[in-house]
Amino acid sequence: MASDSDPRTSVTAAAEKLLGLELLRFGAAVAILVFHYQHFWYVGVAAKDFNLWSQPLYGVLWPLYHYGHYGVEIFWCVSGYIFFWKYRKTIATKSIGGWRFFVLRFSRLYPLHLLTLLGVAALQAAYLRTQGSYFVYSANDIGHFVLQLLFASNWTPSQPASFNGPIWSISIEVLVYFIFYACLRITGASAWPSLALVAGSCLAVATGHGHNLVVCIAFFFAGGLAAILGGYADRKGIEAPIAAATAVALVLGLAMAYGFRVPAYKPFPVWTLLIAVSALVFLVARRFRVPRRMRRGIEVAGNLTYASYLLHFPIQLTVLLTFALIGKAVPMHRVAFFLAYIAGTLALSYVVYRYFEAPAQNFIRARRRIVVAAS
Repeated sequence: MASDSDPRTSVTAAAEKLLGLELLRFGAAVAILVFHYQHFWYVGVAAKDFNLWSQPLYGVLWPLYHYGHYGVEIFWCVSGYIFFWKYRKTIATKSIGGWRFFVLRFSRLYPLHLLTLLGVAALQAAYLRTQGSYFVYSANDIGHFVLQLLFASNWTPSQPASFNGPIWSISIEVLVYFIFYACLRITGASAWPSLALVAGSCLAVATGHGHNLVVCIAFFFAGGLAAILGGYADRKGIEAPIAAATAVALVLGLAMAYGFRVPAYKPFPVWTLLIAVSALVFLVARRFRVPRRMRRGIEVAGNLTYASYLLHFPIQLTVLLTFALIGKAVPMHRVAFFLAYIAGTLALSYVVYRYFEAPAQNFIRARRRIVVAAS
């Protein structure tokens, strides 16, 4: 979800190689915004008079309304690709230590997490005072607040979503960062441990032990395997045939997913989604050149993903509280309102990234004397 890549400071070839991933991350972020649009029907912690098919532009956006939550798995897989592409050899050879690695992660993720956590805590208190209950996520006590502060809010199956609920996927991904670092530090750069983790995770899901942490491990390390495969194809000069084979895997994965679940609007089997998403990540990570202006636009879009993910729930809370204050119903059925929600969230995400997220990240790294070529 939240990679360390910043194409502004990368060499041109590297930036162009990741442009497809930036677009994919942005698409996944928009999918989640659309999927969570249903929150506008919530009164307290339950939806009222909600009809999935009555949401704005349903005829066009139905895949996102039904399956937009799978943007999380895409985030995990993209993160795995970028981490392996960027850190695999440096961690395996001990060129980068644990302190530096985790400061890079902390500086990227924590400032906006803390800001939105405090904001949602205040907004949930206001909603509780005016509506008599919390909004969507009800576990907003001091214990869960402390877990949120520690990025440990959803490390076990029994922990409910709390405060800024979407942070659950980042909480789990943070735990996987420790597994990633330890795996490379102990076993080196070999692909076999990653393959074992993916296979073991799929087996665990198949036998009924599909906690979100297990699923995150599968997608994160599948993304890592895609990065390893991409590097191998580049070195051997066989990128074209491997890309063709991967495209076949993508089509087969999507076909199997569709055949199993889509007609009934049920969840995809994890293994079909894993095949399709990891193949897609491999394909879009191939290097391609675009005009400078277009490249800059793609970079900006990629930079919005983390902010939009953490900001959209507090934006929803703010909108609902505002309409309650003026005594009017939220016009969630109207297309204009829907478009304003999407556009407004992305616009605010740009402002927050430029004037808070990036400066806070740079400040922490400067204080800790962490300098990287591409972060």
